[in-house]
Amino acid sequence: MATPTKTPIKNRVRPATDAGKADMSSVVFHELGNQLGIISGLSELLAQTPLSEEQQTLIEAVRQSAEVMRQLAADFRMVHELEDRAFPLNVKPFDLTLLAEHLALVAQLEADRKGLQVEVIVDERIPAKMIADPLRIHQVVANLLNNALKYTKKGAIRLEWSCLALTAGRLSLRTTVTDSGIGIPESELATIFDWHYRVAGSDVAGSGIGLALARRLVGEMGSELHVRSAPGQGTTFWFDLELPVWPAPPTPAAAAPPTLLPEEAEFSVLVVDDHRLNQLLVQTFLERRWSKVRIYHARTGNEAIGLLRDAAIDLVLLDLHLPIMNGWEALQYIREELPAPLADIPVLIMTALPPDERQAARLEELADGCLIKPFKEPELQLRVSALLLDHLSRQA
Repeated sequence: MATPTKTPIKNRVRPATDAGKADMSSVVFHELGNQLGIISGLSELLAQTPLSEEQQTLIEAVRQSAEVMRQLAADFRMVHELEDRAFPLNVKPFDLTLLAEHLALVAQLEADRKGLQVEVIVDERIPAKMIADPLRIHQVVANLLNNALKYTKKGAIRLEWSCLALTAGRLSLRTTVTDSGIGIPESELATIFDWHYRVAGSDVAGSGIGLALARRLVGEMGSELHVRSAPGQGTTFWFDLELPVWPAPPTPAAAAPPTLLPEEAEFSVLVVDDHRLNQLLVQTFLERRWSKVRIYHARTGNEAIGLLRDAAIDLVLLDLHLPIMNGWEALQYIREELPAPLADIPVLIMTALPPDERQAARLEELADGCLIKPFKEPELQLRVSALLLDHLSRQA
């Protein structure tokens, strides 16, 4: 690859054009996601070590603040995307059951701290695959679940997908999120989707834009977000989508592979990230599940390519924003320049800035998945397991 030419210092400062502002926003969102991921992840790990009662109280306060900041960053990033129309709908076939499992895993992690139960129900009449934008559905439901978790102190939260109708090639799908939280007064239901709405008398921290964003995203998908609530009786949100069914051919029944690799599994992972604390966090998340995993580190794409040539690597975790040779260049080099079987190694992208439509299509072509920072420990473990199990099955 050609070496980038150096730009004279006097030419590096440019007026704040729209393109410049977009670039600056990307840098800010990326760094914000990186730092929040580090704070959130390290506080999670620290909370699981032997601490005094006072230390536990303090670290829990840090963890809660980090979670609020994480949600704020996600909300404002989504506002930025919608205003700039940077992330239009990307419809494609997807498996609703896999989406449900992922949402349940993340929601239960937070629910466990509050002694809550998370119940996920998927109507058995729903086809194996349908055509929609799974990212947008994920964003809406994750926002509704997060809202339910914030306002519920005891009881349960239920996420339900039900089949309202199934005709030739089309599914009428209802998504419902119900909680047993404090509820909303009838007088406020008319304004609940306004920007910066907060339940009267609530001490819950946040921006108050989550529900407005959820309604906007549901509207982008051609539907409407509804609410039913009463003080002390919990809240229910729901929306309906009319979706084409993906006509996938039937496959022979087979035993489902395990969700996670066995704890005694031996494999090696190359973590490519220029933030030392990110490297530490990913390594700790993996070693807490698999004691025999071997971790290699690289700060640039160049270092990563060198390690791939010299070491026996089973999986690459690759950040896109790297110095010298960035993640995009490294990914392309792996796929196009390295010999087999190195060129086919599983690569999971780790980035704090979700890819736009063009980038998402390119990643789908070159990479094996994308994990958005900050992510939770179970998310990383689940994705690593799935990729390695799939890679092993294809090699068999």
